[in-house]
Amino acid sequence: MIWEDLKTKQPIAYRILYNAINHKTMAHAYLFTGEKGTPRKESAYLLAQSLLCENPREDGFACEECSECQRLLHGNYADLIYIDGQMISIKKKDILKVQEMFVKTRLEKNGKKIYILDGVENATIEAMNSLLKFLEEPDEDTLAILICEHEDRVMETIVSRCQNIPFYKNNSNELESEILSEMGSEEAHILAGIATNQKQAMEIFESDEFQHAFYLFQNYLENYHLQAQHAKVFLQNEGFSKSKRNDREVFSYFLMMLNMLCRDIHRLSLEEITRIWGKSGEIMLKLDVDKIMKISIEIKDKIIRSVNIPLLVDEFLYEWEA
Repeated sequence: MIWEDLKTKQPIAYRILYNAINHKTMAHAYLFTGEKGTPRKESAYLLAQSLLCENPREDGFACEECSECQRLLHGNYADLIYIDGQMISIKKKDILKVQEMFVKTRLEKNGKKIYILDGVENATIEAMNSLLKFLEEPDEDTLAILICEHEDRVMETIVSRCQNIPFYKNNSNELESEILSEMGSEEAHILAGIATNQKQAMEIFESDEFQHAFYLFQNYLENYHLQAQHAKVFLQNEGFSKSKRNDREVFSYFLMMLNMLCRDIHRLSLEEITRIWGKSGEIMLKLDVDKIMKISIEIKDKIIRSVNIPLLVDEFLYEWEA
C-alpha cells in the first residue's frame, strides 16, 4: 500500500499532507520533489484519492481500495488529468488542454478537478509560462500536483506558487537484497537505484524495454572491449526500431546504466565493482569514466526533446569516439 510506504519511509511528506488533509488547509498547488525512485507519482495519486475516498483511514488518507480510489488510479475519473513529461517534454498545448477542460463545469459529483504534471522540469518555456498564468489565478475547485526531479530547472515563479514537499531516497541496499534472488547482481543493483519498492522493481525488470536496454548495455561494452567499431555497428544494428518497444525508454535505461556504473567506479572499491558489475565493471575500469559519465548525462537530457532517437544514438556514438 502506498499509504504505508509514505507513512513509514517518507515521514516529512506524510506529516505535511496529514496536516493539510486533517486541518483542511490544502494548498491549490503542490510541488513533489525528489530523486528518481522516490514515490512522488504514487503519493500524488494517493493525495488525489484522499480527496475522493469513500472509506478514508482514521488519519484522513485514502483507503486505496474503494471504487472511487480504484477509478482514479486506473484513469477512469473524468476530472483528473495526468501528463507524463518524463520521456517527452510537456508542451504549451498540453497546458492549454488542461485549462480548457477545467474551465468547464466538473463532470464528477464529488471532489475537485485535479491535474498532475510529472516531469514538469522538462516542460518547454512556453508551457511553463502558460502554467504560471494558470497557477496565478487559482480556482478553489482545482488542485495542481507538479512532480519533478530537478527543482532548479523549474521557473522560480512556479516554485514560489506551490507548496514544496520533498521526497528522499531510502536505503537501496535493502531493496537490492530483497530482489537479488530474482535476478543477477547487476540487474538488482540497477533496479535498486531506480525503483521505489519490490513490486515496482519487478515490473521494470520484466518490461521488454529494460531487458533490451540491459542486453545493449552489456554487449555494447563487450564489443567495445574487443573492437570499438564492432560496438558502434552493434548498437546501430541491434539497438532501436526493430520492434514495438519504446526506443526512448530503452535508450534512457541504457544511458542510466552507463552513468550508474561510472558513478559506482568513483565511490566503490575495485572488489565491490567486480562483484556487482562483473565483466561490465572490469571493462569500464579501463575506459575514460569521467568522459563517459558526461556524455551519458548530456545525451539523456536531450532524449526528452528529441524526436529522432536513432539520430541521438548517432550523436552519442560520435561523442564517445571524439
